[in-house]
Amino acid sequence: MKNNNKKYKAHKLLLCFSSGYFRTMFSSGTAFAEKTQTLIELKYPDPRNAFPNIMKFIYHGRLDLTWDTVVPVLVQSDYYSIEDLSNQCRTYIKTHLKKKTVLSLFKDTIEFKQDDLVEDCKRIVASNFIHLAPCDFSWMDPGNLLLLLGDRRLAVREEWPLYKTISHYIDCNVDHLDEGVVVKLMETVRFRWMSYEQLSTVKNDPRVPRALLIEALMAKLKDLESQKAEDPKKNINIRLQPRAIRGIEFEYNPKQPKFGILSWLGTSWKTKKWENPYTLGMVKVTGSSIEKGTEKDLLDPQENELWTCDVPSSWFCIDLQQWSVLPTSYTLRHGGNYVADSLRNWDLQGSVDGTSWTTLRRHHKDDSLNGKYSLCTWSIKRPPNVRPCRYFRIIQTGHNSSNRNFLVVSFFELYGELWETEEAKTEFNT
Repeated sequence: MKNNNKKYKAHKLLLCFSSGYFRTMFSSGTAFAEKTQTLIELKYPDPRNAFPNIMKFIYHGRLDLTWDTVVPVLVQSDYYSIEDLSNQCRTYIKTHLKKKTVLSLFKDTIEFKQDDLVEDCKRIVASNFIHLAPCDFSWMDPGNLLLLLGDRRLAVREEWPLYKTISHYIDCNVDHLDEGVVVKLMETVRFRWMSYEQLSTVKNDPRVPRALLIEALMAKLKDLESQKAEDPKKNINIRLQPRAIRGIEFEYNPKQPKFGILSWLGTSWKTKKWENPYTLGMVKVTGSSIEKGTEKDLLDPQENELWTCDVPSSWFCIDLQQWSVLPTSYTLRHGGNYVADSLRNWDLQGSVDGTSWTTLRRHHKDDSLNGKYSLCTWSIKRPPNVRPCRYFRIIQTGHNSSNRNFLVVSFFELYGELWETEEAKTEFNT
């Protein structure tokens, strides 16, 4: 066979066994001229030279995929009807749609017109935009960029990084964009929520329509003059509404085991030095009882002693108030300067309303916490139909390592999808 000017020796039997395309080609009664040829020239486009990987899979039955090769291999495997490899590629993509890889996968899925995967990538990029921006989308066509920027899940906390992303895109594609597209791109920025300093810079940008700036300034002026400012969420003009948080994804990073959703809230979305979110009033902590320490110690990454009284079924509860989380994993730390009284039997529970509780993970004779201020993270396999939870509770279900009932923990962290509580209620029909 010949592909991209390179010749491959192959056995018809193996080709037919692995590939529906070749099985049809070499079957009796087919009109393929190639079935009688000794050299078959494959003319299907292969711009990334993925065919060597196809041959490797046919002959070895396996392939080590990487996030920068998987989409070209998927396209070739689909064309040559290699079902096992196609399924392997799609599974790999589904499990590797992470912040670090999604932009590359997004680019490849658009380039190779994998529409179903484009939607998956768009969802991840939109919900992680707050982590990614400002970023380079200069490779993207304006239609797909407008769809991304108009996605209701687009996670934007400050408009300035979004404006910088769009400005960079326009600069890189200035020769290919008409004025109408530039206006539509700028209309995705909610200038009302920019600071005075940011607007002072933006006003000098000739690409920003004056009408958008006047609209933003009029809204700010109305708020200033009104004794009782109206709820901006009720404004029918979406550009004047504050953005909602719908599913920002936080992945557990073993190199930063203490930085998840709660720590992110304590840094005001990574814009300030960390403060305890309990002290800031963003998160409430309650306990069945407290014998040592204070409630805020449960959210402090510094080592502090914290435990309840020696009472069965002791618990600590975290109320995220404005926020809700669909958890994927969580971290706990032993709350003692000693090994004794370490957790062994407990449940992590979640609740939408603080009344009805769902067990998210059950631990029985778990000795992961087995040292002075020892720290451990566990994955969470969410029960079916679980909704984003506002409340999380650690409840002891049996004796600790010292055969007592002290609940000794002094740090709690969550990872998963972060939602504004009201948005979660709407999205999940709670």
